[in-house]
Amino acid sequence: MENIRTVLLADSGEESRLLLRELVESTGEFTVVAAVGDGMEALRLCRELRPDLVLTEVALPHLDGLGLLRALRERPQPPQVIVLSAFCNERTMAEAARLGAFYFMAKPVHQASLLEQMHMAVSGNETAEVQSAALERRVTAIFREIGIPAHVKGYRYLREAILMAVDYGDITGTVTKALYPDVAKRFGTTASRVERSMRTAIEMAWLRGDGEAIWKYFGSPTPTSWRPSNSAFIATIADRLRLQEPRRA
Repeated sequence: MENIRTVLLADSGEESRLLLRELVESTGEFTVVAAVGDGMEALRLCRELRPDLVLTEVALPHLDGLGLLRALRERPQPPQVIVLSAFCNERTMAEAARLGAFYFMAKPVHQASLLEQMHMAVSGNETAEVQSAALERRVTAIFREIGIPAHVKGYRYLREAILMAVDYGDITGTVTKALYPDVAKRFGTTASRVERSMRTAIEMAWLRGDGEAIWKYFGSPTPTSWRPSNSAFIATIADRLRLQEPRRA
């Protein structure tokens, strides 16, 4: 069949490799040309087989996933690489982004999201509309995970502010002067109401939300007297999303 893309899997777990192979080949649009549990073997086979796409776990023997990514990027016409990891932290995500990973995804993977990113990686023509919709879905998923109630106004204001922050970069010094007024203008309200509604939404999450998810994103268990400021909340989520944004070769 034409237009079937080739994929190399690198994961130290045999069961994980089997599950990934089954998922990758389920659409009929990808074929797995190799599935290995060793980073050096993955590098050797990448050079030999020249796959279109590599899915690699970070934790690999002999050469970890980031080392594999680094070695591949030193060669001409490297494959796109999606990095998977059961142990996500900002440093690892930032390093993967710096080395040119197309995407970084936490394990266990969300199957539909992984297939979506695989298609984007090999298509090379993702539209701005698709990017925007995917980003909104990720923000919504994080809010659901943390426990921000969707019915409160602060939910919409925080989501809009985070999407703006992903585009604009560091906004921690401009929240009061720029971000609140911009969000208020989009929703036909006032900056002070935006600020109060955001504060309420964050407070509700810390009081009633998922403590493990809050720890995952903010390093703070609940209940606790500590709460992130509005700007810290927005910047933390925006930074994580920015690190996960797809990279182009």
